[in-house]
Amino acid sequence: MDPEEAKAEQSFTTTKPPEMPPTSPSHQAGPLRRGKEGEKKEKKKRRKKEGKKRKKERKKKEKKKEERRKRGKMRKKEGKKEGKRKRKEGKRSKKRKEERKKKEKEGKKEGKKKKEEKKEGKKKEKEVKKEEKKEKGRKKK
Repeated sequence: MDPEEAKAEQSFTTTKPPEMPPTSPSHQAGPLRRGKEGEKKEKKKRRKKEGKKRKKERKKKEKKKEERRKRGKMRKKEGKKEGKRKRKEGKRSKKRKEERKKKEKEGKKEGKKKKEEKKEGKKKEKEVKKEEKKEKGRKKK
């Protein structure tokens, strides 16, 4: 062997870089890698569950909001109906009051008429009695 050849061979064997264990998970050994994949799957499952949970909560909140809105609308409607009913009731009571007043006025008028008729009747009776007395007095004479 030439000294140059020997030197070249020696440098080839000595300058070989030391083997470093790969760090990325794709290059790792089987069981370790499998473990990592399992973790990934679990993580995925967990995320999925959390997503579903969040979705459920969001739906619940939306449902509550909708119910609150509906309740508000109903209350508003009821308030309107109540106001309408009160107005109608007010009108009715007003009408009743007016009718009562009219009846009272008519009653008073009728009462006055009756009183006047009674007075007139009494006056007539008195006049009749006076005339009868006068006639009796004439007959006696």
